[in-house]
Amino acid sequence: MIKVINIAIGIVIVALVLVTGGLVYSYLKPGSEAGSKLDYDLEQWQAEVDAKPDSAVAHANLGATYMERGETDAGIRELKIAVDLAPEGYTYLFQLGLAYEQTGDAGGALDLYKRALELYPIGEKYPVSYQIANVYLQQGDLAAARDYIQQSLADNDGIWNAHYLLGEILEKSGDIAGARAQYQEAAKYNPTDLNLQQALVRTSA
Repeated sequence: MIKVINIAIGIVIVALVLVTGGLVYSYLKPGSEAGSKLDYDLEQWQAEVDAKPDSAVAHANLGATYMERGETDAGIRELKIAVDLAPEGYTYLFQLGLAYEQTGDAGGALDLYKRALELYPIGEKYPVSYQIANVYLQQGDLAAARDYIQQSLADNDGIWNAHYLLGEILEKSGDIAGARAQYQEAAKYNPTDLNLQQALVRTSA
């Protein structure tokens, strides 16, 4: 099973739980403890890369650590190496896509996400479909966004973010009743979210 640190997922999929088995998660505490943890991770993964330069896992984790530290160029460099070493490594493709999206390269991110989507096992595709839908929504392509978020929900319909995103897409498309139905579904899983509460009020008028 491919393993890679989950890099700053919160910046792109807030509260969307990733269950793409084999991911190694780095839990950071605020303040200096977080910095110390990242310094330690960087040292450890750099040592692993030095010892095993052909290890895609080591390069991916080093790249993920750089991304968490805000060192985007170095992070992308290492993630690219991981992808080159393991072209079928779907988690590496996804993480590199996240990095590209973070830099504003939506086109590059979409290409990587779609490559990853083909490789992810059924039942684990939903975070990637979600990301693709979100990028298309930001670009104003509502039809493509709707297609991919529906793929995400078909893979796993228990994620509140996906229902919320579909609600946004439907609302922007003028389907207020459909949007409200999706917001209500999302509220079953996360009723206290402020944006969701506002969306429910907005679509109930």
